Amino acid sequence: MIKKIFIQFLILLCASSLFAGTVGKISGFITDEESGESLAGVNVFIEGTRLGASTDLEGEYFIINIPPGSYSVTASIVGYQTITVTGVRVNPDRTTKVGFNLKTEVMTGETIIIVAERPLIRRDATFTETVTSADEIENMPVTTVTEVMSKNAGFIVQGYTTDPDGNTDGSESIHVRGGRSNEIVYMIDGFYVKDPHSGGLGADVPSEGIQDLSIITGTFNAEYGEAMSGVVNIITKEGSPEYHASLRASTDQFGFSDYDNGTIRSDLSLSGPIPFLKNIANFYISADYLDTDTYLRKSESKAHDAQGNPIIRKHDFLTYEARERYTGKLVYKPLNNVKTIFGFNRFDEEQRLYNDLFKEIPDHVGIDYESSDLYNFTLSHTLSSRRFIMLR
Repeated sequence: MIKKIFIQFLILLCASSLFAGTVGKISGFITDEESGESLAGVNVFIEGTRLGASTDLEGEYFIINIPPGSYSVTASIVGYQTITVTGVRVNPDRTTKVGFNLKTEVMTGETIIIVAERPLIRRDATFTETVTSADEIENMPVTTVTEVMSKNAGFIVQGYTTDPDGNTDGSESIHVRGGRSNEIVYMIDGFYVKDPHSGGLGADVPSEGIQDLSIITGTFNAEYGEAMSGVVNIITKEGSPEYHASLRASTDQFGFSDYDNGTIRSDLSLSGPIPFLKNIANFYISADYLDTDTYLRKSESKAHDAQGNPIIRKHDFLTYEARERYTGKLVYKPLNNVKTIFGFNRFDEEQRLYNDLFKEIPDHVGIDYESSDLYNFTLSHTLSSRRFIMLR
């Protein structure tokens, strides 16, 4: 029994290598500014995290298992000036190059700060990829993953599919470069969430909870399977070293009946360290809520009678949409090289859709789409390696 449990534990430790990329890597060389020779034993660390490494005898270093985001990377060694490079962008499944040229100094002085520049050509990119970061999503007029994807080139979002009999599947279909909607692979934090019935997106994440949205539309690597048109990998946010909270709400109920569609939208996010485990554990929770009668509750249609006189009919198709989305992540780092992630995702939607085939039928006619619940619990365990040089 003990042997069986031990084998299962080893499988869990290696599970991270089976999933698609959800973390990035920083690497580079450190040299002496005057002589150009490589420097060994230089400490390189990412500010605000416990991630770091030391250069080897060739002056090379690398830091792996870095969550996507923007960081400040610092290099320091006794006898040289300390240099910090800010704005270093780390993308999932990619390597970011950060090199340093250190200048000698007799006494410790102030830190030199350099702003990183994004290269025009990524030499490590073997596929066509577009990454939308959390900062970009925050400035976009979007609230869903589908809306974020539709802003990228090659994406087409088709409305609710309806057959000649008026039946609808209650979901939008997404097409990439003319491919079928079921030819796209969807992942959340590296886990497949493709709907086995429709082939579409089987889950949803609040836009506030997205750290990076990676879209690959050609020449997929071997780690991505079951995809012909594209791969969409949604990376959710992790908690921060300090407590942060945000609340946003909007409505159209201000007493103007012509513009009142009964819409209420709100989103909430919380993040920070776990009490008594501040340095080794943090959490992130994001949720949003939408309730609306849609603009079709006050729609009009224009027609003519047999004598050609105009007829204006006001409709109320009793349409509505109610949606709730939750996502959470708990990160536990008992050691510098070990990280365990517990993830949770829930999506609930209920709506009554409009169908143009019933426009002239009595106003109460619409199409009901039953509530759909999706619960997703994920667990991943990652190990990272660090190299140290002992100099005598």
